Amino acid sequence: MSVYRQADPSTSKDAFRSVNVSHAEALVLEALHRFGESRGGTTEEIAEAAHLSLQTVTPRIKPLEAKGLVYRNGERRVGKSKRARLVIRLKSGPVQGALFADENSRIKS
Repeated sequence: MSVYRQADPSTSKDAFRSVNVSHAEALVLEALHRFGESRGGTTEEIAEAAHLSLQTVTPRIKPLEAKGLVYRNGERRVGKSKRARLVIRLKSGPVQGALFADENSRIKS
């Protein structure tokens, strides 16, 4: 799976290659990108936006945190389930720049 454009600078490609993300993790990152860095999203919101189950999204968060791609600051938001869930946000950096440089070519299989 290629998530960057062929025309991207080599530093962007190197940054992306330095972090190994699965397809499901890439879908979670893409959903967070659509929410915007300041808003973020709960696992419930991410699942809905990415058309994935909550059971698919939830186990992807800790590995993405360990890779330095997302973070949780303790903020909670009540969703459709009426449960307060932690808000996850996309960290900014070179890898995210490589992932989302072009809205039309973010994720290609």
